[in-house]
Amino acid sequence: MSIGEPVYRCFVDGMRRLASVLPAMALPLAVGLFAVVGTTFASRGQPLARPLDAAGIALLLAGPAALGVRRIQPVAALGLAAAALAAYLGIGYPFGPVFLAPVLALCFAVTAGHRVAAYTITGIAFAAVLLVHIVAHPSQPFPLTGVAGWLAWLIAVIAASEGWRARRERLAQARAAREET
Repeated sequence: MSIGEPVYRCFVDGMRRLASVLPAMALPLAVGLFAVVGTTFASRGQPLARPLDAAGIALLLAGPAALGVRRIQPVAALGLAAAALAAYLGIGYPFGPVFLAPVLALCFAVTAGHRVAAYTITGIAFAAVLLVHIVAHPSQPFPLTGVAGWLAWLIAVIAASEGWRARRERLAQARAAREET
């Protein structure tokens, strides 16, 4: 054993740990970057919205950060991302791609099989965001068209997630059947 071998082993072990963490963190980092950059540009056309400050950026990044636990706690990731979205919009920060993290968390929760919890959290978050809009803009009429559009998108995302979950289950069953024979 040479003198440099323990250092080399330590380096290799560290690189292996980093390589196992990077794929799991790539999505939250990309979504966070996209949310901040996209919302910064989108806020330029929303003069009535509260200016994006440090607290707004923190809330904006809370949703993508919640995606970091999506594989081990998909329901918690969805709950945190939805709560961050409701708080962000409730305070009056500008719209942008702020819905991306909760929608992705919804997909992960449904495909992991936590359907009832995912539907419940999504319904509560949808109602909370709608209530925030109604309270923030009392002089405007009820946004029926916007609500119908967002509800249609949520149903489409849920349907796609259910289809993906069912496909994975069928593939696992076919794999198990092949292994038995």
